[in-house]
Amino acid sequence: MKLSRIIFLLIFLFTQYALRAQDNADLGYNNYHSTFQLWPSVKISKDFKHGVSANAQYVMRADVINPSIEGHYFYFSVKYKAFKFLQPDFQFRGVNTPQKNLYRFEFGVKARYKYKDWTFAYRTAYFHENEYFARSYEHGHFPTNYWRNRLEFRWDFKKNWGAYVTAEAYTLFEYRGINVRRVAFIGGIEYGFKKMHSINIYYMAQPDFSSKYPDAVHALAVVYCWDIPDSFKKMKKK
Repeated sequence: MKLSRIIFLLIFLFTQYALRAQDNADLGYNNYHSTFQLWPSVKISKDFKHGVSANAQYVMRADVINPSIEGHYFYFSVKYKAFKFLQPDFQFRGVNTPQKNLYRFEFGVKARYKYKDWTFAYRTAYFHENEYFARSYEHGHFPTNYWRNRLEFRWDFKKNWGAYVTAEAYTLFEYRGINVRRVAFIGGIEYGFKKMHSINIYYMAQPDFSSKYPDAVHALAVVYCWDIPDSFKKMKKK
């Protein structure tokens, strides 16, 4: 099946699911609030010497049910392959939405093991996020501190093709205690082409427990990735 057909099929199924869920909400499930979003994205990455790599990514989040732009997300991260199975990383995320701006600083470490066509990974990370920077903050605008824990399973079932699933819990640290605030479940497929390019498509369901009634974010992401080669001349020769 061609990649364009796969993308069309996933978008169609996602739209039908979103419309059906919206109909259910209209029938009386008003205690639960769900949003359905489309996330087009562009990502570039570069491998350097000594196991260091960096990438930058832009994501636009658009509401499907009530057409609007939910926000613009900018990412920059640096990774270091310290050992064969272990990789620490640092990530910055900047967010611009109609309501507010957010600035996140995150430190994590990822353990990864590959067996034949299967890859298993676990990542744990801490992040600190601000709306703005000041000595004192207004009520409801305090910085937040989270601990993330993610399990990943990937299957490279065919040349240039891979499928994966992940589950990730977000634990909030605050003066009232420690609470799991949201859990993200992701299932996706990735296709690589022309050696340095790939398309990554995934669906995410993320229930949020921060309010009295659970909220949920559902999203379909389409990500174009480009790995910057070491030498453009070498790529032309190949």
